[in-house]
Amino acid sequence: MNEYTTSSGERIVVGQVYRDARDVHVRTLRVDEITTDRYDHIRVTCTVIRQEVGSEVKEPMRPTTMAPSRLVSRAFQLLEDIK
Repeated sequence: MNEYTTSSGERIVVGQVYRDARDVHVRTLRVDEITTDRYDHIRVTCTVIRQEVGSEVKEPMRPTTMAPSRLVSRAFQLLEDIK
């Protein structure tokens, strides 16, 4: 699946880029996949393309998976949208 709309009407699309909405240990995430798990729950898989820990910046390129509601919550900010 390339796109998902949450119950609150917010759209998540493969290719979007999000950022942690906090001041420390900030990650930048790229949406790579939207799937349904074995319990029929929607899961969003992102790649951590950048991580800032203090003055150190890394590009770990590691996966992380979460519920769509978490990604569109106040915990993250949308940086790049896909039209």
